[in-house]
Amino acid sequence: MNKQELEFILNQGENLNKRWYKEWYKRWYKNNRIKLSEKLKKLFTIIKADPSISIDIASEKLGISSNAVQKRFDALKEKGFIIHKGPLRGGYLEILNPEN
Repeated sequence: MNKQELEFILNQGENLNKRWYKEWYKRWYKNNRIKLSEKLKKLFTIIKADPSISIDIASEKLGISSNAVQKRFDALKEKGFIIHKGPLRGGYLEILNPEN
């Protein structure tokens, strides 16, 4: 086996490893992607439209209690979709994961 044949075989192995890794990553991403419930999706779309929305206004738009909205805000923060910026009163929510 000459040097060219050896390099060809090694390159084929690298290509196979790259393809295997890409397929593995696609499967892993599909299975481990963070999924939002319908209730969280509704709140997330409202936040995208108005990042400075208050809990009271969001509860009116969703038709649920302010405690339920607060829990959903906390769930979105915990999952890494939003973060609160600024003072507690008058701050705004920054979208960290806009693709959902």
